[in-house]
Amino acid sequence: MNQPILTGAAVLLASATLARADASQQAVALFDQGMQDYDASRYDKACKEFADSLALLPDSGTKGALARCYEKIDRVATAWSLWRELADAAPSPSLRLDAGKRAQALLPSLPRFVVHAQTLQSSLTVTVNGVAIDASTEVPLPTDPGSLTVKATAPGYKDWISSATATKGETTRIEIPPMEALPPLDTRDNADAAHVSGVGGPAAPRSHVVRNATTVTTAILLASALGAELWGEHTYSQAQHEPDDSKQAGEWSSANHERYAAEALLGAGLACGAWATWLWLKRDAPERPDIARRSTLSMSPFVFGHGGGLAMAGSW
Repeated sequence: MNQPILTGAAVLLASATLARADASQQAVALFDQGMQDYDASRYDKACKEFADSLALLPDSGTKGALARCYEKIDRVATAWSLWRELADAAPSPSLRLDAGKRAQALLPSLPRFVVHAQTLQSSLTVTVNGVAIDASTEVPLPTDPGSLTVKATAPGYKDWISSATATKGETTRIEIPPMEALPPLDTRDNADAAHVSGVGGPAAPRSHVVRNATTVTTAILLASALGAELWGEHTYSQAQHEPDDSKQAGEWSSANHERYAAEALLGAGLACGAWATWLWLKRDAPERPDIARRSTLSMSPFVFGHGGGLAMAGSW
């Protein structure tokens, strides 16, 4: 029963060994190609091959070759950092001593930058070329020569972005001015507009919603009035041909109620239509947010006895 387990473990171990062997062989091939390109002064290509080899197989010899290559393409800060690592971790005292001397020799030519924030807002985040730094220390930091993109962010403030140029042997000072606060959001207006519209996201101004709702209500009332009138006419026609006096009297009464309802709905529709017309005529007038926020209105038609109307409640 244990034989399949042992066999599987052996297979996994062999696969891992082969993978390490393949990575080692690839790293050696990349290093050899890098040396050829370095000797042929193809430094950009050689540096990439040394870096790829070092990623596959960490090796002090490859790291030293990469540091020398970076010096050739003026990436002096990156080369200095690699020499510093070798001065601490190279496998022999002589290699550590040589790496330390090389790092020391690069110090005078190192470009540096220092960031000064004139106002340190809480939660201020500063990045230089995408790398976060501590702006409160104001310690000159080494960097490779070239352009620097500086970005400062803080909650509640507008992002600040600027650029500078790092030069060999010089310290570039970057001043971050006081951050500009973002304008406050009027959450009450947004909440009121969302409440009126009944949906999330940007909502129309309250006056637009009331105007549109009034127009739709007018159409409903007038359509209802027409329907009640037609139904009353139908009931009246049936009553005329009803031979039974008692049923005829009931149908006369129903026809009258339906006509009363039609008249009430027509009156309410005309009133609502007049108000909708007034709202449409004043649609170009500037809206007063303070009034819009206080405006609440609900409307509902009603029918009672021999009449009806339009009930309105609220303020506007």
